[in-house]
Amino acid sequence: NRSEDIDVALINLVGHEDNTAVNISFQNLEPSAQLGFIMLESKDGMALLDPITDNTISVILNRGDTLEIAYEGLDLTGTKIITSSPVTFLSGHQCPYIPESLPSCSQIVEELPPVEYWGREFVAVPIAERTSYDILRAMAAFDNTTITFECTNGSTSMLNLMAG
Repeated sequence: NRSEDIDVALINLVGHEDNTAVNISFQNLEPSAQLGFIMLESKDGMALLDPITDNTISVILNRGDTLEIAYEGLDLTGTKIITSSPVTFLSGHQCPYIPESLPSCSQIVEELPPVEYWGREFVAVPIAERTSYDILRAMAAFDNTTITFECTNGSTSMLNLMAG
């Protein structure tokens, strides 16, 4: 039953080097957002961190430390993470419905590359045998990013996006 499932957005960071400063800025947090938890796990054990009060988190990660952030009922798209050294950045959702009409869910997780490795040109190919349409989600790292869509019928359309 969908109403009984957990709607939790997740972010996980894994430290690669000792003394890595991590600053996280949430772009779309609403005052009513329900914090699941913020947990830091290191060789010394686990610690729950204080709730977010000003849409930011700052922590130090050492090699192998993990930081997990979970928010109930919230899309964490647009969250900006700045680190002093490389980290592994995983983002996901505990119980998405893909497609939305499907009566069950499974956790999804994706490793996200640093902004400097994002591409500039992409090709979207329809899923075989799909009779409806595909949904694409484009994200901009910088304000005033222009995206041009070129369709197979020769038409084009442009969008101007702000960061996040």
